Amino acid sequence: MISPRTTPAETTFSELLFPERLLLDFDDVGFGRGANWDAYRVAIETFLRLKGLEAHLNADGPPVDLNISEKRLWEVEDDLCASVIKLNIKGKFPVWLKRLEAGRSPAASLWKELCRRHSVVYTAGDARQAQRLDSDIINTVVGSFLALGMIGCLGVTIRLLARERR
Repeated sequence: MISPRTTPAETTFSELLFPERLLLDFDDVGFGRGANWDAYRVAIETFLRLKGLEAHLNADGPPVDLNISEKRLWEVEDDLCASVIKLNIKGKFPVWLKRLEAGRSPAASLWKELCRRHSVVYTAGDARQAQRLDSDIINTVVGSFLALGMIGCLGVTIRLLARERR
Protein backbone atom coordinates (compact mmCIF):
# COMPACT_ATOMS: atom_id res chain seq x y z
CA MET A 1 0.00 0.00 0.00
CA ILE A 2 1.25 3.46 -0.87
CA SER A 3 1.29 5.87 2.03
CA PRO A 4 0.88 9.60 1.49
CA ARG A 5 4.02 11.75 1.49
CA THR A 6 6.52 8.94 1.67
CA THR A 7 10.08 9.87 0.99
CA PRO A 8 11.69 8.73 -2.26
CA ALA A 9 13.87 6.36 -0.23
CA GLU A 10 10.69 4.58 0.97
CA THR A 11 9.46 4.06 -2.60
CA THR A 12 10.18 0.68 -4.15
CA PHE A 13 11.04 0.36 -7.82
CA SER A 14 8.06 -1.91 -8.45
CA GLU A 15 5.74 0.85 -7.22
CA LEU A 16 6.99 3.10 -10.02
CA LEU A 17 6.03 0.66 -12.79
CA PHE A 18 2.43 0.68 -13.97
CA PRO A 19 0.62 -2.28 -15.52
CA GLU A 20 0.84 -2.59 -19.32
CA ARG A 21 -2.60 -1.04 -19.93
CA LEU A 22 -1.53 2.21 -18.23
CA LEU A 23 1.73 2.73 -20.13
CA LEU A 24 1.93 5.57 -22.63
CA ASP A 25 2.58 3.92 -25.97
CA PHE A 26 4.99 5.45 -28.48
CA ASP A 27 5.58 3.87 -31.88
CA ASP A 28 8.93 3.08 -33.54
CA VAL A 29 9.61 6.68 -34.54
CA GLY A 30 8.63 8.27 -31.22
CA PHE A 31 5.10 9.44 -31.99
CA GLY A 32 2.53 8.77 -29.30
CA ARG A 33 -0.41 6.78 -30.48
CA GLY A 34 -2.59 8.59 -27.97
CA ALA A 35 -5.08 5.76 -27.56
CA ASN A 36 -4.15 5.25 -23.92
CA TRP A 37 -3.19 8.85 -23.07
CA ASP A 38 -6.14 9.36 -20.70
CA ALA A 39 -5.36 6.19 -18.73
CA TYR A 40 -1.66 7.12 -18.51
CA ARG A 41 -2.44 10.71 -17.45
CA VAL A 42 -4.85 9.61 -14.71
CA ALA A 43 -2.39 6.95 -13.48
CA ILE A 44 0.50 9.47 -13.22
CA GLU A 45 -1.64 12.11 -11.51
CA THR A 46 -3.17 9.60 -9.09
CA PHE A 47 0.15 8.00 -8.18
CA LEU A 48 1.79 11.35 -7.48
CA ARG A 49 -1.27 12.55 -5.53
CA LEU A 50 -1.10 9.42 -3.36
CA LYS A 51 2.57 10.13 -2.74
CA GLY A 52 1.84 13.78 -1.90
CA LEU A 53 3.92 14.91 -4.88
CA GLU A 54 1.27 16.23 -7.28
CA ALA A 55 2.62 19.80 -6.95
CA HIS A 56 5.67 18.70 -8.95
CA LEU A 57 3.52 18.41 -12.08
CA ASN A 58 3.05 22.18 -12.09
CA ALA A 59 6.19 23.51 -10.37
CA ASP A 60 8.98 24.70 -12.65
CA GLY A 61 11.40 24.65 -9.75
CA PRO A 62 11.53 24.45 -5.97
CA PRO A 63 9.76 27.12 -3.93
CA VAL A 64 12.14 29.99 -3.19
CA ASP A 65 11.63 29.92 0.58
CA LEU A 66 13.18 26.46 1.13
CA ASN A 67 16.39 25.94 3.07
CA ILE A 68 19.23 23.85 1.59
CA SER A 69 18.05 20.46 2.90
CA GLU A 70 14.42 21.13 1.92
CA LYS A 71 15.54 22.19 -1.53
CA ARG A 72 17.59 19.00 -1.89
CA LEU A 73 14.57 16.91 -0.80
CA TRP A 74 12.41 18.77 -3.34
CA GLU A 75 14.94 17.95 -6.08
CA VAL A 76 15.00 14.26 -5.10
CA GLU A 77 11.19 14.19 -5.10
CA ASP A 78 11.16 15.90 -8.49
CA ASP A 79 13.57 13.28 -9.85
CA LEU A 80 11.19 10.60 -8.55
CA CYS A 81 8.26 12.30 -10.34
CA ALA A 82 10.23 12.55 -13.58
CA SER A 83 11.21 8.89 -13.24
CA VAL A 84 7.58 7.81 -12.87
CA ILE A 85 6.68 9.81 -15.98
CA LYS A 86 9.54 8.34 -18.05
CA LEU A 87 9.49 4.75 -16.77
CA ASN A 88 5.86 4.35 -17.82
CA ILE A 89 6.45 5.23 -21.46
CA LYS A 90 6.58 2.23 -23.77
CA GLY A 91 8.30 2.27 -27.13
CA LYS A 92 10.89 4.60 -28.56
CA PHE A 93 11.46 7.84 -26.69
CA PRO A 94 10.81 10.83 -28.93
CA VAL A 95 13.71 13.21 -29.58
CA TRP A 96 11.99 16.12 -27.80
CA LEU A 97 11.66 14.01 -24.63
CA LYS A 98 15.32 12.99 -24.78
CA ARG A 99 16.28 16.68 -25.04
CA LEU A 100 14.19 17.60 -22.00
CA GLU A 101 15.68 14.69 -20.08
CA ALA A 102 19.25 15.60 -21.05
CA GLY A 103 18.69 19.18 -19.90
CA ARG A 104 17.66 17.98 -16.42
CA SER A 105 14.27 19.58 -16.86
CA PRO A 106 11.97 19.42 -13.86
CA ALA A 107 9.17 16.85 -13.90
CA ALA A 108 6.71 19.67 -14.64
CA SER A 109 8.46 20.42 -17.96
CA LEU A 110 8.22 16.79 -19.05
CA TRP A 111 4.61 16.59 -17.94
CA LYS A 112 3.52 19.85 -19.55
CA GLU A 113 5.11 18.85 -22.87
CA LEU A 114 3.44 15.43 -22.80
CA CYS A 115 0.09 17.07 -22.00
CA ARG A 116 0.56 19.63 -24.74
CA ARG A 117 1.40 16.99 -27.33
CA HIS A 118 -1.48 14.68 -26.39
CA SER A 119 -4.30 17.12 -25.78
CA VAL A 120 -4.70 18.54 -29.31
CA VAL A 121 -8.19 17.13 -29.71
CA TYR A 122 -9.44 18.33 -26.32
CA THR A 123 -9.35 22.11 -26.65
CA ALA A 124 -11.31 24.19 -29.11
CA GLY A 125 -8.33 26.33 -30.12
CA ASP A 126 -6.22 23.29 -30.89
CA ALA A 127 -9.12 21.67 -32.75
CA ARG A 128 -9.40 24.77 -34.95
CA GLN A 129 -5.66 24.64 -35.55
CA ALA A 130 -5.88 20.93 -36.45
CA GLN A 131 -8.78 21.76 -38.79
CA ARG A 132 -6.63 24.45 -40.45
CA LEU A 133 -3.79 21.94 -40.82
CA ASP A 134 -6.20 19.43 -42.37
CA SER A 135 -7.38 22.12 -44.81
CA ASP A 136 -3.77 22.98 -45.66
CA ILE A 137 -3.01 19.32 -46.35
CA ILE A 138 -6.10 18.97 -48.52
CA ASN A 139 -5.22 22.16 -50.40
CA THR A 140 -1.68 20.90 -50.95
CA VAL A 141 -2.88 17.54 -52.26
CA VAL A 142 -5.48 19.14 -54.54
CA GLY A 143 -2.92 21.69 -55.74
CA SER A 144 -0.48 18.87 -56.50
CA PHE A 145 -3.08 17.03 -58.54
CA LEU A 146 -3.96 20.22 -60.42
CA ALA A 147 -0.28 20.86 -61.13
CA LEU A 148 0.16 17.31 -62.36
CA GLY A 149 -2.93 17.72 -64.52
CA MET A 150 -1.57 20.93 -66.00
CA ILE A 151 1.76 19.26 -66.71
CA GLY A 152 -0.10 16.39 -68.35
CA CYS A 153 -2.11 18.83 -70.50
CA LEU A 154 1.07 20.66 -71.44
CA GLY A 155 2.62 17.34 -72.50
CA VAL A 156 -0.39 16.49 -74.64
CA THR A 157 -0.33 19.97 -76.22
CA ILE A 158 3.37 19.64 -77.06
CA ARG A 159 2.76 16.22 -78.65
CA LEU A 160 -0.12 17.61 -80.74
CA LEU A 161 2.00 20.54 -81.90
CA ALA A 162 4.83 18.18 -82.78
CA ARG A 163 2.43 16.06 -84.87
CA GLU A 164 1.11 19.13 -86.68
CA ARG A 165 4.65 20.21 -87.66
CA ARG A 166 5.31 16.86 -89.38
